[in-house]
Amino acid sequence: MILILSEEEDISTDKVCEWLNKYNCEYLRVNTNINILYEINISSYYKSNIILFINNKKYDLNNFTCIWCRRGNLGFSITNNKLAELNNHQFSQIKTLEEYIYYKFKQIKSINNPSCYNINKLLVLDVAKQIGFKIPNTLICRYKDQILNFLHRNNNNIITKNIQDTIFINSPEYGVSSNIPFKVKTKQLSSDLYNYSLFQENISYKYELRLFVFLDLYYGGIKRNNTSNILEPFKISNRLKQLVLKLMNRLNLNSGSLDILIDKNNNYILLEINPVGQFDFLSVLCNYNFENEIAIKLIEYANGNYN
Repeated sequence: MILILSEEEDISTDKVCEWLNKYNCEYLRVNTNINILYEINISSYYKSNIILFINNKKYDLNNFTCIWCRRGNLGFSITNNKLAELNNHQFSQIKTLEEYIYYKFKQIKSINNPSCYNINKLLVLDVAKQIGFKIPNTLICRYKDQILNFLHRNNNNIITKNIQDTIFINSPEYGVSSNIPFKVKTKQLSSDLYNYSLFQENISYKYELRLFVFLDLYYGGIKRNNTSNILEPFKISNRLKQLVLKLMNRLNLNSGSLDILIDKNNNYILLEINPVGQFDFLSVLCNYNFENEIAIKLIEYANGNYN
């Protein structure tokens, strides 16, 4: 039986589950918003197990032969207390429970793990450089003079973007989003000191590549310029496959979406990898329709036919 962790609105999971239904495959999809009760037994005499109670049904985690951590998590509910200390204590208890459950996931054949969803972007860049990817020149700092120096060293053509997560702020007066990189200009630097910020060279490139990997399946689509939303199928070279395989092995990932630039010398420049990135648009726009192949791979994985 396959366990799928996802979110209710994730279209990609919907499509894969439709194919699993066509193949009469037994699976359990758990969305983040579903309330789950747990019984966790750690025994020195008997087999340790984790029991999930979902919609009045009981599931032993040991009975799953494959877990696809697509998105979402096995959430715990807590009682809100007036004392902040009690709330903080509850959160620390739950964090320990979650870490143990995700550790047990790793003892079952699993595609990714919730502990890797929000992977450190700086770590990714460092590992990518070590294994042979090119990466953008990058600076993280607070001081105006360092930013100006970096701007000068990169031909007055740099961008700034989030170090890690994006932020969305909505209020009656205004809305703020930080999910889009923007160019840095000297006249914008009006202060001598900022919060820690990430700056990168603004790379000139031939193609922007979106690559989705699922176990040994590779699907790529390219945009030929940064103003077009048209994606074209892209054949993944063996050289790029080897680089991606090394990167994902080092990061303990076996699925994810990668953003890569291809420059005029055909160098692969890694921007980032997202273990839970969307891939429906890639499947549709490039006419891959690869959800069927993912479903087949899940069934093979669950039946022990995949190393």
